[in-house]
Amino acid sequence: MAFFFTLLYILTAFVSPPVLFGDLHVYHIELIVALLALATTLPGVGPSKLFQQPQTWAIFALWILIGVSVGINASIREGATAFYGFLPVMFAYFLTAVNCRSKRHLQLMFLALFLGSFYFIVHGFLDLRANVSPSLYLYGEGALRRLRGLGLINDPNDFSQMMVSLIPCVFLFRRRSAFLNIFVIGIPVAALVTGLYLAHSRGAAVGLMAIVILSARRKIGTVPAIVVAGALFAGSLAFGWSGGRDVSVEAGADRLDAWVMGIEFIKTHPLLGIGNDRFGELNYITAHNSIIQCAAEDGFVGFTCWVMFIFVSMRTAVRLSSAGSGSGEDEDEPAVAAAAVPASPKDAWAMMLARAKEPAAESVSARPAVAAPSLGTGAALRWGAVNQGIDMVGDPREIQTMARLLLLALTGFLTAGWFLSRALSPWMFMYGGLLFALERMAASRQIVLKKDPFSFVLKWSVIIGLSLLTLVYITLKVRSKMGQ
Repeated sequence: MAFFFTLLYILTAFVSPPVLFGDLHVYHIELIVALLALATTLPGVGPSKLFQQPQTWAIFALWILIGVSVGINASIREGATAFYGFLPVMFAYFLTAVNCRSKRHLQLMFLALFLGSFYFIVHGFLDLRANVSPSLYLYGEGALRRLRGLGLINDPNDFSQMMVSLIPCVFLFRRRSAFLNIFVIGIPVAALVTGLYLAHSRGAAVGLMAIVILSARRKIGTVPAIVVAGALFAGSLAFGWSGGRDVSVEAGADRLDAWVMGIEFIKTHPLLGIGNDRFGELNYITAHNSIIQCAAEDGFVGFTCWVMFIFVSMRTAVRLSSAGSGSGEDEDEPAVAAAAVPASPKDAWAMMLARAKEPAAESVSARPAVAAPSLGTGAALRWGAVNQGIDMVGDPREIQTMARLLLLALTGFLTAGWFLSRALSPWMFMYGGLLFALERMAASRQIVLKKDPFSFVLKWSVIIGLSLLTLVYITLKVRSKMGQ
């Protein structure tokens, strides 16, 4: 039941209560769903070891800092409101981290998000064709009308950022049959790309280019992948992806001016910032950069927590993407226990025959468990996974595949966020929760990642945070030297 209510909560937050519940939404059914999801999730928190993870403490610290920052810069009442407004972010991480326990859970999660996106794409397309004005599913008037969703994705950029991240996740449904892949991959990807085109988000185009580069570089190399991605980006702009808007430094001058103001906010409020969601109140436009937004609104302390969450999540994805492929001796490689399943039943039989010839005096308890070829896991290993409520993944390579797809999804999401003020989007934290869930699935295969000391995580979070702010500062200096 915990996963069911988690799925229902995520879908409700994505498509909005009026779409899912109709006229019943006036009774705040979303709150009932959230409470049911929380109540059914709490028993699984202890076994999940969620509170032993640095990203969990990072998000909790960020939650508290947001309330304190707004309370200091505005009022205690507004601070409490900001504290309450962060709950969807907490729920997106907390529920997915604890309750997603198998590949099927991940598939159902992304199927729900895709169906919600498809609903908005179809309605927006039909309203655009019929020239419906005003339309709930279209933003803007006149020549440039952009597709959008409702609720938490009621902005074209929010919706585009989410659709970009969903494209790699579609490949979780990949089948061996090329014919079936036309329906389970080809058509959904085409629908999402169509939605991205109708939303006319330039930031999403850059995010999609980043996904293409990362996914193609393993097959054709980094430089060819960059060339291909650049050609696709130029071609998309030629076909009107940006909706006729220019993509240049001059066209983004107002956004760069907002970055300058963000740097000034950081200088005047370095520790706790100006208060969450107050950038647009103190400047004529919002930051249009998630890094500047977070550092300016939440201060360097809150920004460090934000970077820590992303750093740990990305590091987990990278390490899991090579799970079982290394020796496990390097500190950055996952440690794979001896009970890992052989690559094939034939290998398993060979190992069993070899062990049958070993001296009988060898203690049975000293031997590593070997999987029976018909079951794929040893009984003791399976029992340990069942006790934790985790469904076994049939092949360690599935862990690698899922990690790579989630890494691509999060990369596309964050790249698009470079041009958007979406630092505290619940969907980014949802991906962090899914990566923690994937780490638990890997542990059920005895693919255990070596835990990083907190000092290591904190040091690199500070270094990365300073590096990102330095990159923004250098960008502004270059723009100033160019006389833009």
